[in-house]
Amino acid sequence: MFLYLFSKIRFFIKVKNLLFHFILILFLGSCYSKEIKLRIEPEPKNYAWWLRIYFEPAHKTIREIPLNKIDPSWKVASELTLKAFLSHHLISKEFKSQYQASKFGFTIQGDFNHDAREDLGVVGVYITEDGGGRFLLVLSKTESGGWGKYYLKKWEGKRGLIYFDKTKKNNFEIWFCYHCDTFEILKWNDKLRKFEINHPEWGRRNLSK
Repeated sequence: MFLYLFSKIRFFIKVKNLLFHFILILFLGSCYSKEIKLRIEPEPKNYAWWLRIYFEPAHKTIREIPLNKIDPSWKVASELTLKAFLSHHLISKEFKSQYQASKFGFTIQGDFNHDAREDLGVVGVYITEDGGGRFLLVLSKTESGGWGKYYLKKWEGKRGLIYFDKTKKNNFEIWFCYHCDTFEILKWNDKLRKFEINHPEWGRRNLSK
């Protein structure tokens, strides 16, 4: 009788462990399957691919920070990644090679506010109840070693291309187009202890289109 009960207990423990691991695999699989997606609209055909590109965000966190701590209005958001671009056959080889040569990118690191803590700039797209757009998010290392929100800039409208020009050492140059002059400059104001956006006249464009 004792041996029978012992074998039953072992059987139930084994089934319980298998069930736990199965649920864990399903959960992790659903987490890692979420990837930002891009599409390139077929029209207008005479437009370059970077003017017809749209991104579909898929995440509830950015660098492990819940979206409601970044912006409560965001439903989903995602950083732009090279992986999303590599998956599309229309993206030019020049764009990919320049990215890999570190001439531009979707993240940038440094101590932007001169507080002796590591900072990270990321760009991406977001969706809200009423629309969406593009964003720049500056994160700063916390005492616990994670990332915390420091600065957020949003551009409402099209969920299109956005990236850093990494050849500029003293400023953030945030570009919204490839082979054109749509960009803005983010500078740190040491006197006011805050970031400021500058709009070069020849770099202004309507980003909603």
